[in-house]
Amino acid sequence: HKPLTFLQSVPTLNRRQARWMEYLARFDCTWEHIAGKINIADALSRHPSLHAAILAAPVRRTQDKRLSSLSSDLAARLKSAYARDPWFIDQNNVGHLSMQNGLWIWKEGLTSQIVVPNDDSLRRDILSRIHEDPLAGHPGCTRTAELVRRSFWWPRLAKDAENFVQTCDLCQR
Repeated sequence: HKPLTFLQSVPTLNRRQARWMEYLARFDCTWEHIAGKINIADALSRHPSLHAAILAAPVRRTQDKRLSSLSSDLAARLKSAYARDPWFIDQNNVGHLSMQNGLWIWKEGLTSQIVVPNDDSLRRDILSRIHEDPLAGHPGCTRTAELVRRSFWWPRLAKDAENFVQTCDLCQR
């Protein structure tokens, strides 16, 4: 690294450079710059296990992960709500959707979302799970809607997220 060789010959260093030089002085080494054209990378400079790990890493579809991480009680509630919602019973309405593990999936490009039926308590439960998740940290209206849209879809989702956040006790304090 050319700048490191330069630091050895500079008579005055700023504080940060002086700290680094003091730290690097602990090591018994010499710095020698070799231009990239001259330097031929050898096999020892490449860590073989890293390449093997990347090649062996399983590729998973996000859709499968989303469905498998869905809690069984929520999946059961979705399935029973599908049976009660007349819109899902009519096959003309669901022709553009696909069924996977008993759940209706909306696919658009590379994204896929679980379609939530017209059940206010179910929708509030989904909003609650995502908004009150410890990792989410009670996000605002827009961010809550974005997080829900990663996995779910229903009409007026943004408006429902806005109403939910406006009625959240912690968010209103």
